[in-house]
Amino acid sequence: ICWGIYPQLEPPRAARGIVADLVGLEPAPQVLEEKAEAPAPAAQKRMAAAPARSPAEGAAEKADGLKEKTALTQDPKALIQTGPGLPTWSWRAIAMKWNGPVGRSQEVRLWLISPAVNLILAFLRVLLLALLIFRMLDIRHWKERGRSLNLTAAVLFVLLSLPQGVNADTSGSSFPPPELLQQLQDRLLELPDCLPDCAESPGMEVDLTAERLRVQFLIHAATETAVPLPGNTRAWLPETVLLDDQPADGLMRDKDGLLWMLIPAGVHNVTLVGKAPAGDAFQLPLPLRPHQAKVGSPGWDVQGLHPDGQVEASIQLTRQRKEDSRTEDWTGSALPPFLHLERELSLGLNWQVFTTVRRATPTGTPVVAAVPLLAGESVTTSGIRVADGKALINMEPGISEIKWNSTLERQPEIRLQATSGDGGVSWSETWILDASPIWHCALAGIPVIHLQDRAGFLKPQWQPWPGESVTITVTRPEAIPGQVVTIDDARLQLVPGERFNKESLVLTIRTSQGGQHSVTLPQDANLQQVQINGKTQPIKQQGRAVIVPLQPGAQNVSLEWHQDREASVLTVGPEVAVGGPEQHAVNANVTFNMEHNRWILWAWGPRLGPAVLFWSYLLIVILAAVGLGKIPWTPLKTHHWLLLGLGLTQVEPLVAIMIVGWLLALGLRDQYSLPDGSAFFNLTQLLLVAWTMAAMGGLYLAIEKGLLGIPNMQIAGNGSSDFVLHWTQDRIGSTMPQPWALSLPMFVYRIMMLVWALWLALALLRWLNWGWQCFSKGGLWRKVSLRQVKQRPGGHSEA
Repeated sequence: ICWGIYPQLEPPRAARGIVADLVGLEPAPQVLEEKAEAPAPAAQKRMAAAPARSPAEGAAEKADGLKEKTALTQDPKALIQTGPGLPTWSWRAIAMKWNGPVGRSQEVRLWLISPAVNLILAFLRVLLLALLIFRMLDIRHWKERGRSLNLTAAVLFVLLSLPQGVNADTSGSSFPPPELLQQLQDRLLELPDCLPDCAESPGMEVDLTAERLRVQFLIHAATETAVPLPGNTRAWLPETVLLDDQPADGLMRDKDGLLWMLIPAGVHNVTLVGKAPAGDAFQLPLPLRPHQAKVGSPGWDVQGLHPDGQVEASIQLTRQRKEDSRTEDWTGSALPPFLHLERELSLGLNWQVFTTVRRATPTGTPVVAAVPLLAGESVTTSGIRVADGKALINMEPGISEIKWNSTLERQPEIRLQATSGDGGVSWSETWILDASPIWHCALAGIPVIHLQDRAGFLKPQWQPWPGESVTITVTRPEAIPGQVVTIDDARLQLVPGERFNKESLVLTIRTSQGGQHSVTLPQDANLQQVQINGKTQPIKQQGRAVIVPLQPGAQNVSLEWHQDREASVLTVGPEVAVGGPEQHAVNANVTFNMEHNRWILWAWGPRLGPAVLFWSYLLIVILAAVGLGKIPWTPLKTHHWLLLGLGLTQVEPLVAIMIVGWLLALGLRDQYSLPDGSAFFNLTQLLLVAWTMAAMGGLYLAIEKGLLGIPNMQIAGNGSSDFVLHWTQDRIGSTMPQPWALSLPMFVYRIMMLVWALWLALALLRWLNWGWQCFSKGGLWRKVSLRQVKQRPGGHSEA
């Protein structure tokens, strides 16, 4: 019922699965749930998807960076819509799962009820539960059941009054404990301190002939460890492995083709012998790199060995060509040069063309060619000569690629025509279109072979045959009117004071272009400070308006002002407009930091806000007082129970139940006589004494909290507490919500609790007198008599 009256108190729960089991289908569950992912900037996506480049291609990286900047440059005059703000709150999520495949046309229908219907259902649930308990107790037959029912009621009150016991651990203990076993296991499996450098090789010698390869290297091992040997299955494996001139044991080959050997602790000499690999060149990998190496290889060229003896991770060995061997002369049969021409049209604020010419045939011969330019293209890269609308390039024998950049005049139509080459140089072409979203391109001609690049961006690509063409018609769509300023978060804070209120407003504003933003303050506000992104700005108040300058992007705007306050029991949020009449905001938060000398009675505002649970608790106290007043075996009437319950609202409910149960237990003690057994009588008396002492302590705690403590109004919901009231509304107009709080001075609460304490002192004198009479009825204590057994002369006994 509490969640029905105050929905904001219901804790958000994790997603619960609603499973529709399909008969005969048992595939992996499919979840009909999509998570929105915030798109990263386009440039970051393209950089993340681009392959790694070598240092030798630094110039190409700079050119690619220029392409990204050109295509993604934002028009400073464009009215880019910032869109509506999105609320950041979240409540309950329901994941719907099926055990079988789900079609695209599958529909899900949800039946939702309003908060009002939910409130009615909550009351009905509680009412039906109360009727069920009433029916099970069957109060009409209480008098007939007599003493057994009274004893059951007394035991029930004892169980409700006493604090919860500590569950004893009855599980049997075993030795040794799991902690000791885990410690012993860790000690047995502890790795050596030298790992991963338990072995190293100070030196290695390699002897290579035309038929055989012999590797000998020294290994120092700090402990018994496995060491990878030179070579692998893809390069070379030894036929014989010797450890200290003895055949080695403990060899193993892993899944990567490396050969491992178990080396005992100490200094050892490892020898590997095998046939020389076939072919003119091979590599010898060195997983365990030695500090020094010496290679004796007549007739072989060695790479990877430094002059000072240091070695790389692998050694490259290449056979030397004999002087008397004949070599073919490829000069007379050299292939004619063939090029690949790539044009990338970047249509942003400025139109540019990035051209790359790559050599497709081997290097070694110079290439001179004239590449035709597009209509309206002007080369901007230095070193590229232009004549008769063609770019004259000259590739030296060792050059394989030439790049240049050009500007392109804006024109409604771009025509690309493929040619077969120029003179004795032939080439193939690739065209790429990279157009900014501000342009609309209509394509005509040969079909596109790739519509997107590897990163998923729209970049049409063509690879034409000679004579084929493509026509690109370019238009700029008109911008659709929309908001260019979005308020993603608005936080209003009120700190009441004796003479004036201190109020502050923090806005998170996102805008696509610079400008001015107006914030309207309350009528008698006195502006104190304005900050933008944490920096104080010299901005003055113009009547009720405060004009704040904005820059493109996101920024935090903070305003602080004072407002005169008149003494009143009602605290109302200030009237603040965060924007113009047509602007809206999301994630509006209003916080009241109330004074500690105020007694909060009620709070009202948006639904997701604080709830004063005291009044619901008070309703339960009133109902309980009416019910307890009908019980005849106590001198307390309905008004007595009500006054007592009002004071006990400041302590824990368990303490209040204990005090009420104490009074009822005394009444039961007077109403019904105890059994004749002395043990049960004395145990009941001891229980009543302990219960009386606990009840006196509970009453003392209630008086202390009432006279010296803070009023426990049980304020909760949306992060609220006794002196902090917090409201949240997901979407608002241009005006912030104006919640209010009803409060009284703290001395009013103190006077009321003092009056209650005096009444309790007078009433407690009468209750204690009545309680003593109930306690002493039938005696305070019964003597325990022991039977004496006497022996008869015949061996028999009598009592």
